Amino acid sequence: MSVSRRTLLRRTGAISVAAVALNALRAIFPELGTAKAASTIFTCTASTNITYSPGLTTAEQQNISSTGTATGTCVDMRQPKPSQQVTGFTSTFTQQLTNSSCQDLTSAAQGTITWQFSDGSTAMSKYQAGLITGTIENQAGAAKIVSGQFKGTTYTITDNGRKEVVGSCNDPQGVTSVAYEDITIAFVQ
Repeated sequence: MSVSRRTLLRRTGAISVAAVALNALRAIFPELGTAKAASTIFTCTASTNITYSPGLTTAEQQNISSTGTATGTCVDMRQPKPSQQVTGFTSTFTQQLTNSSCQDLTSAAQGTITWQFSDGSTAMSKYQAGLITGTIENQAGAAKIVSGQFKGTTYTITDNGRKEVVGSCNDPQGVTSVAYEDITIAFVQ
């Protein structure tokens, strides 16, 4: 069976794009290149409150400081099930937004997580978020736990759209806080 040159170029082009994307992920998270395949160890549904100073407006601003808190409930997917399963978390974080507006957010975050386990115990972690991007209406990002419980674990953050916004992008003081009520977080190790 012969494959046309066009088909071959399309296939190799798709493979090249996939290889470039994989290499970019490996540059951000070097542990992706290890022999063991990554798997989701738990997922959480969370709510978070974020304050912005100064407030976000429609005009691009150079430096905006942000602080926040998050709480969530988790489903532990590790197999075999550990005796100490993750059931929830609380988190505090800070973000620095650069060249951002309501329509174009770009930030990096760092914070702490207090894990809650099925036996009533707790443990701490520190994390750093890579690039969190989006708008005031929809954000996504990825982060890595850099110390403490689950060190080396990466996770993705997906905003599912339910939120309460304080302020308006069109007002001079802008949006000063947002309460996100339906965020999905998938932890991969």
